[in-house]
Amino acid sequence: MGRVQPLPDVRNRAAVGRGRRAGKSTVLLHLAAAHALIRDWLGALPEGGPAILVDCEDGENIIRWRLGPICNHYGVTFADLIKGGLHIISLVGHDPILAVATRSGKLETTPRYKQLLGAAGDIKPIFIGIASSANVFAGSEIDRSQVQQFAGLTTKIAKTAGGYLALASHPSLTGINNDTGLSGSTQWHNAVRARAYLKSVNAEPGEQPESDLRELIFKKNQYGRKGETIVLRYQNGMFLPERGVSDLEKLAHDAKAEETFLELMKLHDDRGDTMSHKTTANNYAPSMFAKDTQAKDRKLRKGDFEGAMARLLDKAVFGSKSMAERHSRAPRLSQHDRRHAPPVTHPPAYSYRARDRRVTPLWRYRLGAMSPASRTRPAVAPVKTASASP
Repeated sequence: MGRVQPLPDVRNRAAVGRGRRAGKSTVLLHLAAAHALIRDWLGALPEGGPAILVDCEDGENIIRWRLGPICNHYGVTFADLIKGGLHIISLVGHDPILAVATRSGKLETTPRYKQLLGAAGDIKPIFIGIASSANVFAGSEIDRSQVQQFAGLTTKIAKTAGGYLALASHPSLTGINNDTGLSGSTQWHNAVRARAYLKSVNAEPGEQPESDLRELIFKKNQYGRKGETIVLRYQNGMFLPERGVSDLEKLAHDAKAEETFLELMKLHDDRGDTMSHKTTANNYAPSMFAKDTQAKDRKLRKGDFEGAMARLLDKAVFGSKSMAERHSRAPRLSQHDRRHAPPVTHPPAYSYRARDRRVTPLWRYRLGAMSPASRTRPAVAPVKTASASP
């Protein structure tokens, strides 16, 4: 069983999820619970195993309130989540910094980082979620070197755990306006193996915006094709995939989007217009096509054309060179080449010993005791005591 798809297997890198008041903490909590319970998450089946979620923005009561709808959705109790290996820590009111920058620009780790690294080595979680980067990174987000160093530190945690790490962060105003979801240096995008952007759905001209709708857009996937945009709706205290479209209807809609994409591409090409597959380009093809009258008549949006472009590129119907430039793809090694490839050496595995524990062990904080002041494991409370209306 693989990891959550379309997210890749990112054992040696960290995945970054971004959003601004969009519900990223709720989505990460849902993903952590899905790993522990081996249940579906946004239409995908995560690999089962322990999960750690470190929340630096919300307190214990808020996290408990969010867990209620998740338990009701799956029909489980807190006891099932604990049995599956779900570890939740709230660091609200406590120092959450994992690394600080020195005058020379080099990052130094903190006792909190050693605590999390030790927990990763002991628990071996499949998934580690941290919300958010602004709380745990005490460096300059516009400094490429410091961002790369911090990415390396999170990578070490992921490799120690043998799983993957998702770091939530907030986009800047520029990142919101250009739809990249970035903030600070572009190294936040380059240093990770996968990146997703959770945003509110923009209403088309003449339409009323819906505050309950979100789009989960996969901006990067180093080990495979980028997943298509997932439209989510807030319902019963959770963000769940938008219902109401059958598989056959979706196939017909996708086929219509691909057909329209090719028609508009030919139309613009005949006009002599240049088109690009890059999301940051002013002549980004899906953005151009979404403004066309033909697209509006067929009720096709920018997200529909983005999915169509990804599918057509995957089918090699056309190359991205025809839209300004061609993707650079690394050549694949054949089986013979792999046997003769140079050996790869690795440093010794991290060993966490009892005498190294200089802070309260992180992994003792379960659902009933998320406050660092408590060291005892409490009795498991039924889900009905924590559930609440959204």
